[in-house]
Amino acid sequence: MRIRYLTIILAGVTLLVLTLSVPASLREAYNRGGFYVFSHDFFEEILKRLVGPGRFRFILQPLIATILGMRNELADARAGRPAYQSGIHFHHALRGELARTRSPYVGAEGFIKGNQREDQPASSP
Repeated sequence: MRIRYLTIILAGVTLLVLTLSVPASLREAYNRGGFYVFSHDFFEEILKRLVGPGRFRFILQPLIATILGMRNELADARAGRPAYQSGIHFHHALRGELARTRSPYVGAEGFIKGNQREDQPASSP
């Protein structure tokens, strides 16, 4: 139960931070004359990131996310389950089960389990 509370707290903090950042983001968009993501500068700077500082993370982070996603989808296919996103959106009867049995590497639970040392007792859900 402790992990569920932690997930709710993390989600609440995330929503709070996003809500507090909206006025500054809108002010920045107004000053720039548009949103950065849809600007010409954005596409120019993407190419600069491939040669500048942080280029390893710029490539490694999406690569690791893709590898972990493929691993989980293959596990679902071997178990005869639909793909997670497909199941959540199109298989209404399986939605609850998929939400309960999602990958242990997703969300706060995965962060806690992934960072837990061997000598620490596992927390009970």
